[in-house]
This record gives sequence, structure tokens and C-alpha cells, in this order.
Amino acid sequence: MRTTLHHETFIKQLYEPGAICEFDWGEVKLDIFHYLRTLKKKPGALPHSCALMQADILVKKIYESYYSSNPKSFLEVMELIRDIGADKVQELITELLKTSVHDLSAEKLRMLYRNQTTDSGTDYGQRDQRR
Repeated sequence: MRTTLHHETFIKQLYEPGAICEFDWGEVKLDIFHYLRTLKKKPGALPHSCALMQADILVKKIYESYYSSNPKSFLEVMELIRDIGADKVQELITELLKTSVHDLSAEKLRMLYRNQTTDSGTDYGQRDQRR
């Protein structure tokens, strides 16, 4: 389920004296995964970014619950979310918290995921197609 903000945008330009042309952009959506490289350069911009505001509800919940004080770490976790999905990352976080590990770094999550997939025979190198 995605939460979507709806904004209407219009461009008006005068072509001939008195004539006006209008163009409706429709709905504009930002995909947070498209901005990962840019946000890594300025992680402090993440908390107030439109991309985060328009992100999937679970992605926002993960950020707010575990990474709001460390946007840089969250951006690394976002790469894992892109690869295996937010549901799976939430499961991994829950699993790590059960073991009293409070370091929820992307590296620890990846390691736990690799351990789980090695046991089940799944190859981490194959990206999940849920984008």
C-alpha cells in the first residue's frame, strides 16, 4: 500500500497578446530509490525530503522507528530494501532486536539475510523483482 500526495501543477505561458496556454502535469510521484545516490551526499536532507514523504508506509515506519537519528545508516538500509523488499527488512530488524543487538546497520541486516538464505538455499545475488 502506498500513500500518495496529490498536487496539481500548471504551467501558463503567454503566446500571443491575450492568449494563454495551459498544460496539466497530472500527478507527480517521487521514487525514493531514484534519489539514493543524491541523498547519500546530503543525508541530512532526508528527514524533510519529498521522496521520504511519498515513500511506502512501511519504509517510513522503518525510518521513523529505527533510523530517524541516523539518516546515513538508513540510506544504506534503503539499498537492502530495494533489493529484498521492506517486509523482509522489517523481519530482519525484528530478528536482530530479539537477539539484543541494537546495531541495526545495513551490514548486520545483510549478514543475517545471507545466513537465512544460505540455510534455505536462496541466492542473495539474485535481486528480488519487487520494485
